[in-house]
Amino acid sequence: MSDKDGGQGHLPTSGGGNDAQWDEATSPTGGYAGYAPPSSKEGVIFKRIIAYIIDVIILTVVSYATATLLIILTLGLAFFVIGGVIIALALWYHTFFIGRNAATPGMALIGLEVRDIMTDKPPSYGQAFVATATFYLSIVMTFWIVLLVPLFTHRNRTVHDLISGTVVVRRSS
Repeated sequence: MSDKDGGQGHLPTSGGGNDAQWDEATSPTGGYAGYAPPSSKEGVIFKRIIAYIIDVIILTVVSYATATLLIILTLGLAFFVIGGVIIALALWYHTFFIGRNAATPGMALIGLEVRDIMTDKPPSYGQAFVATATFYLSIVMTFWIVLLVPLFTHRNRTVHDLISGTVVVRRSS
């Protein structure tokens, strides 16, 4: 991403073509070492919002069932730790699915995936955890205002994408 590429992150093919040409064989998303073609990022912000709503619905159902089961099994004693269990469940959910499938169930349903920005491969579990923890900390600390960041960053990356070294793109077909 230099001034030579107009700040768009477009890299030409190795054959010296222009910014519109891509070597589709270089990565699953049609990118080149983390530089996915512009078409893979179209509509990603809106799709991320829809995917997150789907994930919140799934997490709400699972959290409610888990909390109910724990309270019943412990005769109400688990009531005092339910908040921590729900936080741990949310961290596990996002870390596990992004680390394992490069997408949460909501992201997969909407057609998105997370990629390592440097290798254009699925992120590691470490990257998935850093992204998840940073996401939840940043929304708590900024009252969701931090989610406006993609409107102003290159390739619409969020703070947690930037810190974890990831990018969210449309799933390749």
